[in-house]
Amino acid sequence: MSGVNSSRHWRYLHDLPELEPLLVQWFLQELPSHYGPLGKGDVWQDIASYRHREGVGMGIIAFEHDIPCGFIALKSDTFFSDNTAFPWVDAAFVIPRKRNQGIGKFLFEQLEWVIDKQQYPHIFCATTVADNLLIRCGWQLNLSLSQPSLRIYHKYI
Repeated sequence: MSGVNSSRHWRYLHDLPELEPLLVQWFLQELPSHYGPLGKGDVWQDIASYRHREGVGMGIIAFEHDIPCGFIALKSDTFFSDNTAFPWVDAAFVIPRKRNQGIGKFLFEQLEWVIDKQQYPHIFCATTVADNLLIRCGWQLNLSLSQPSLRIYHKYI
Protein backbone atom coordinates (compact mmCIF):
# COMPACT_ATOMS: atom_id res chain seq x y z
CA MET A 1 0.00 0.00 0.00
CA SER A 2 1.21 3.51 -0.67
CA GLY A 3 -0.08 7.06 -0.70
CA VAL A 4 0.00 9.24 -3.79
CA ASN A 5 0.20 13.02 -4.09
CA SER A 6 1.16 14.22 -7.61
CA SER A 7 4.90 13.54 -7.89
CA ARG A 8 5.08 12.34 -4.27
CA HIS A 9 4.24 8.96 -2.87
CA TRP A 10 5.25 6.74 0.03
CA ARG A 11 5.93 3.09 0.65
CA TYR A 12 6.31 0.96 3.73
CA LEU A 13 9.88 0.14 4.71
CA HIS A 14 8.61 -3.44 5.08
CA ASP A 15 8.20 -3.59 1.29
CA LEU A 16 11.61 -2.09 0.47
CA PRO A 17 14.34 -3.89 2.46
CA GLU A 18 16.85 -2.95 -0.25
CA LEU A 19 16.60 0.67 0.98
CA GLU A 20 17.73 -0.16 4.51
CA PRO A 21 21.42 0.68 3.79
CA LEU A 22 20.31 4.10 2.50
CA LEU A 23 18.28 4.67 5.66
CA VAL A 24 21.28 3.67 7.78
CA GLN A 25 23.33 6.28 5.93
CA TRP A 26 20.62 8.90 6.53
CA PHE A 27 20.37 8.04 10.24
CA LEU A 28 24.15 8.25 10.67
CA GLN A 29 24.23 11.65 8.97
CA GLU A 30 21.18 13.02 10.79
CA LEU A 31 22.01 11.80 14.30
CA PRO A 32 25.78 11.40 14.64
CA SER A 33 25.67 12.00 18.39
CA HIS A 34 23.24 9.10 18.79
CA TYR A 35 24.53 6.65 16.17
CA GLY A 36 28.16 7.72 15.88
CA PRO A 37 31.15 6.18 17.69
CA LEU A 38 30.27 7.84 21.00
CA GLY A 39 26.52 7.36 20.71
CA LYS A 40 24.41 4.71 22.39
CA GLY A 41 22.16 4.01 19.41
CA ASP A 42 22.25 0.89 17.26
CA VAL A 43 21.26 2.06 13.79
CA TRP A 44 20.68 -1.42 12.34
CA GLN A 45 18.55 -2.46 15.32
CA ASP A 46 16.45 0.70 15.02
CA ILE A 47 15.94 0.18 11.28
CA ALA A 48 14.92 -3.42 11.96
CA SER A 49 12.34 -2.20 14.48
CA TYR A 50 10.55 -0.22 11.71
CA ARG A 51 9.98 -3.19 9.36
CA HIS A 52 6.33 -3.83 10.21
CA ARG A 53 3.41 -2.86 7.97
CA GLU A 54 0.96 -2.26 10.80
CA GLY A 55 0.98 -1.01 14.34
CA VAL A 56 3.99 0.28 16.11
CA GLY A 57 7.32 -0.51 14.58
CA MET A 58 6.10 0.71 11.20
CA GLY A 59 8.15 3.00 8.98
CA ILE A 60 7.32 4.77 5.73
CA ILE A 61 9.63 6.24 3.13
CA ALA A 62 8.67 9.34 1.11
CA PHE A 63 9.54 9.57 -2.56
CA GLU A 64 9.54 12.50 -4.91
CA HIS A 65 9.78 11.62 -8.60
CA ASP A 66 10.49 8.03 -7.45
CA ILE A 67 13.60 9.11 -5.49
CA PRO A 68 13.66 8.42 -1.72
CA CYS A 69 13.74 11.71 0.17
CA GLY A 70 12.35 11.23 3.68
CA PHE A 71 11.33 8.83 6.41
CA ILE A 72 8.98 8.66 9.38
CA ALA A 73 8.22 5.85 11.84
CA LEU A 74 5.75 4.88 14.51
CA LYS A 75 7.01 3.33 17.73
CA SER A 76 5.74 2.30 21.15
CA ASP A 77 8.72 3.33 23.28
CA THR A 78 8.31 6.43 25.34
CA PHE A 79 10.96 8.95 26.28
CA PHE A 80 9.96 8.86 29.94
CA SER A 81 9.94 5.85 32.23
CA ASP A 82 6.79 6.93 34.08
CA ASN A 83 4.75 7.87 31.00
CA THR A 84 2.21 5.67 29.24
CA ALA A 85 1.59 7.97 26.24
CA PHE A 86 1.40 5.87 23.08
CA PRO A 87 2.18 5.64 20.13
CA TRP A 88 5.10 7.92 19.21
CA VAL A 89 6.46 9.35 15.99
CA ASP A 90 10.12 8.46 15.59
CA ALA A 91 12.96 9.13 13.17
CA ALA A 92 11.10 11.74 11.13
CA PHE A 93 13.35 13.55 8.70
CA VAL A 94 13.77 14.79 5.15
CA ILE A 95 17.08 14.78 3.30
CA PRO A 96 18.71 18.24 3.44
CA ARG A 97 18.30 19.22 -0.22
CA LYS A 98 14.55 18.50 -0.06
CA ARG A 99 13.76 20.36 3.17
CA ASN A 100 11.26 23.22 3.25
CA GLN A 101 9.44 21.83 0.22
CA GLY A 102 6.46 20.25 2.00
CA ILE A 103 7.83 16.72 2.23
CA GLY A 104 7.91 16.72 6.04
CA LYS A 105 4.27 17.81 6.12
CA PHE A 106 3.47 15.12 3.55
CA LEU A 107 5.13 12.46 5.74
CA PHE A 108 3.22 13.52 8.86
CA GLU A 109 -0.08 13.61 6.93
CA GLN A 110 0.49 10.14 5.51
CA LEU A 111 1.47 8.71 8.90
CA GLU A 112 -1.68 10.24 10.40
CA TRP A 113 -3.74 8.58 7.65
CA VAL A 114 -2.16 5.21 8.45
CA ILE A 115 -2.71 5.73 12.18
CA ASP A 116 -6.35 6.60 11.61
CA LYS A 117 -6.82 3.37 9.64
CA GLN A 118 -5.30 1.47 12.58
CA GLN A 119 -7.73 3.22 14.94
CA TYR A 120 -5.26 4.86 17.28
CA PRO A 121 -7.07 7.80 18.91
CA HIS A 122 -3.98 10.00 19.21
CA ILE A 123 -0.25 10.18 18.61
CA PHE A 124 2.74 11.82 20.30
CA CYS A 125 5.93 13.36 18.98
CA ALA A 126 9.03 14.68 20.75
CA THR A 127 11.12 17.36 19.05
CA THR A 128 13.90 19.85 19.54
CA VAL A 129 13.58 21.41 16.06
CA ALA A 130 10.26 20.64 14.30
CA ASP A 131 7.86 22.84 16.27
CA ASN A 132 6.70 24.92 13.28
CA LEU A 133 6.03 21.84 11.17
CA LEU A 134 4.04 20.14 13.92
CA ILE A 135 1.97 23.28 14.55
CA ARG A 136 1.24 23.62 10.80
CA CYS A 137 0.09 19.99 10.85
CA GLY A 138 -2.35 20.70 13.69
CA TRP A 139 -0.40 19.26 16.62
CA GLN A 140 -0.73 20.66 20.16
CA LEU A 141 2.11 21.26 22.61
CA ASN A 142 1.70 18.98 25.62
CA LEU A 143 3.09 21.10 28.44
CA SER A 144 2.65 18.39 31.06
CA LEU A 145 5.15 16.12 29.27
CA SER A 146 7.58 18.67 27.83
CA GLN A 147 11.02 19.40 29.21
CA PRO A 148 13.15 22.53 28.61
CA SER A 149 15.16 21.14 25.68
CA LEU A 150 12.57 18.65 24.41
CA ARG A 151 9.02 19.57 23.53
CA ILE A 152 6.29 16.96 23.38
CA TYR A 153 3.35 17.39 21.01
CA HIS A 154 0.21 15.33 20.59
CA LYS A 155 -2.56 15.12 18.05
CA TYR A 156 -5.98 13.53 18.23
CA ILE A 157 -6.65 11.55 15.08
